[in-house]
Amino acid sequence: MDLDELDREVAARVSHWQAAGARWEVKRGRFTSKPSTSLCLEAGGVLVELVLWVSGEAELMHVRVADGEIVIEHYDITTLSGLRGCLDNLEAYTGLQMPPFDP
Repeated sequence: MDLDELDREVAARVSHWQAAGARWEVKRGRFTSKPSTSLCLEAGGVLVELVLWVSGEAELMHVRVADGEIVIEHYDITTLSGLRGCLDNLEAYTGLQMPPFDP
């Protein structure tokens, strides 16, 4: 996974996040054999973090408001569409978007 894709996708969403009063930060991990980048997004009193590795593995962490439990979701992202879906979920957990459909 090209880690620069995360930068581009964040840039495409920034105006929406700014309008909602959200705060965010993107940080590149140290150079290792498995580079990564992380996105922290805070909005509506909720903090969510996405860690994305060059392998396409990703961890999305958030605190479940109902019981305060930390939830970690694992993703294997191989396409831009997969990255966008993960970011949609990230936004949903902060209240910046409608929650994902869960049948």
